[in-house]
Amino acid sequence: MEARQSECLVLESDLHLLYLVTPHFKNLREPNWEAYLRIFKRLTKSDQKIASIYKLDRSYIEWAREIRPQLPDFITDKQSQDDVDKPSSELYCMAERLSNDQRVLIRHCKFYMALIANEILKETPMQEICDSFKCNRGAVQTTQ
Repeated sequence: MEARQSECLVLESDLHLLYLVTPHFKNLREPNWEAYLRIFKRLTKSDQKIASIYKLDRSYIEWAREIRPQLPDFITDKQSQDDVDKPSSELYCMAERLSNDQRVLIRHCKFYMALIANEILKETPMQEICDSFKCNRGAVQTTQ
């Protein structure tokens, strides 16, 4: 998959760059899956291309909407003080031990956060972002 990702960088929008700079194992949030599905259905062609590069698909979001998979604690805000104090290299080692299912979940959560960041970059009003992504202002502000 890494070879495919490095073959193309979609520059038709800022979303691909935002996805690349979104941290993938520090403070990710689980999306509102219902809102995510609605937004995912309306992606532009270039944004759909970015999603396909990272093997993000609608069927997974539909499944997650029903199942509500949970991110590992060391990735979320629910992390312990021990995890907060760990150096990045140790967090990276923990991330290396993730199952494939957890990695897929993380990629989808990371893309969701990149979508929020993309709206911020487009200067979409905060309340509109909150309404669209079904999240509170604090969640949007921590994405900045």
